[in-house]
Amino acid sequence: MNVEEITQDWKKEHFISYIFLCIAAADYDVAEEEVTVLKDRIAEVVGEEVNIQSAINEVREDVDYHDDDEKTEVIAHYNKVFAPSLEEKELIYNILEDIIKADGVVEGIEMVILRFIKKALS
Repeated sequence: MNVEEITQDWKKEHFISYIFLCIAAADYDVAEEEVTVLKDRIAEVVGEEVNIQSAINEVREDVDYHDDDEKTEVIAHYNKVFAPSLEEKELIYNILEDIIKADGVVEGIEMVILRFIKKALS
């Protein structure tokens, strides 16, 4: 997979949307209610002045079709560009933990995906 070919027009909001959708899609279903919550959480990282819904729409197909290795590759490739500081990585990771705990049940697959993302962000 050529990451840059797939993600050549990405901005920070695409990268953060991709990561958050990866964790939300761990159970293979992202309900519209989850998307609403994700938009608020994405805004915490990138600001509200960007078109978050557009970024989500643009990356959603990639999240659906990439396997775990490809997702890890994409995140690792862009993490230094869009999440360069330790503080930003910690914010992202803390929000990811909140996302998987939001429904009151933490699935094993969610923890696996969370570990993959944490490794890719490091």
